[in-house]
Amino acid sequence: MSCPRVWREWCRRLTLAVFLFVAWQAATTQARQTETIEVIIAVQVPESFPAGDELFLAGDQLEIGRWRPDGVKLTRDDRGRYATTLRLPAGTKLEFKFTRGSWQTVESDAQGRDIANRRLEIGSASPQTAEFSIAAWIDLVSPSRTVLGTLEFHDEFPSKFVDSSRRIAVWLPPKYSESDQSYPVLYLQDGQNLFDRSTAAFDEEWRIDETVTQLIETEKVPPLIIVGVWNTPQRNAEYTPTIDARFQAGGRAADYLRCLVDEIKPFIDSRYRTRTEREATAVGGSSLGGLFSLYAVCERPDVFSGCLALSPSLFWDDEHLLKRLDQEPELLRSVRCYADMGTAEGRDESVRRANVERIVRLQAVLERNGSSAWVRTIEGGRHHEAAWAERFGEALQFLFRH
Repeated sequence: MSCPRVWREWCRRLTLAVFLFVAWQAATTQARQTETIEVIIAVQVPESFPAGDELFLAGDQLEIGRWRPDGVKLTRDDRGRYATTLRLPAGTKLEFKFTRGSWQTVESDAQGRDIANRRLEIGSASPQTAEFSIAAWIDLVSPSRTVLGTLEFHDEFPSKFVDSSRRIAVWLPPKYSESDQSYPVLYLQDGQNLFDRSTAAFDEEWRIDETVTQLIETEKVPPLIIVGVWNTPQRNAEYTPTIDARFQAGGRAADYLRCLVDEIKPFIDSRYRTRTEREATAVGGSSLGGLFSLYAVCERPDVFSGCLALSPSLFWDDEHLLKRLDQEPELLRSVRCYADMGTAEGRDESVRRANVERIVRLQAVLERNGSSAWVRTIEGGRHHEAAWAERFGEALQFLFRH
């Protein structure tokens, strides 16, 4: 008769023990996550470091200013290095660059080209030291330029909607200065990769200046203005409408779109002879820039009538934008849209197949809603600037054909 009572008491004690163990484990995990590690960042500067200048660390963590170019100042130590000490949680994945106080004085490779963000994962040992060296400075190297025509720059363009200022490049069509004509405008993302190999992040440009000049001279497209908006270290966040849990990043596209529509476009319209109506305004980009461009025309079809989405990153956040378009195909009904994907885009065959399958699904959505669209699968097409340069001319003709 006493067995059930004994059994119940044993179960109660076991349940309590399991609860206490789980609570202890959770508390221990939280303690590990909140434990901060002393990290010394040390860097050797090149001989070209100007006397009297200061060195700063700019990165993605709140502790160093969320990509403010003068986030944390480094001081010169007795070994001739510049260093700073941070306290960050173990396991933090830090992305950063070194600057002399602004993005126009950021570090570069030896040829003066932009470099990818540096990365450092914080271990569990404290203290720990990470040492780096800087090859050169983007403003102190005079690389060979490859621009055809007139390319004007507007540096440190500010915004109240996004955190970082950015550079804007404006390419003007032939005979712009000799006429009083107003021109349609294409706004492209990743502006540093468009016109000049010396500023391209991966030593390869889209050759837009050469391509558009040839298309205008052969009357395959009307004369137009190309605005290249340079990206910032917050590119992944600014070009994506939602947070992707796998990358723990994204979700600032709405803010960047407001910067583009409410700040950059009015500035361009006030400085250049543009046709301001939506019928003469388009947006474009590749990869995440292509994803953003699709998002932009979904949100602001009153501003943009055309979209170029080369190799758009439709995988982002479990295909969030693609699923949205599938549910609301009317979003792109009033937009002329070009999109493509190469069959060789991806690290392995399964990724390549998935990318092609997504672009086929996008094509089905656009066909279902009767959009004016050209969606292509490029046999052997790859995911880099040289491939996009090859596709750009035909895409532009579709978007701006007479």
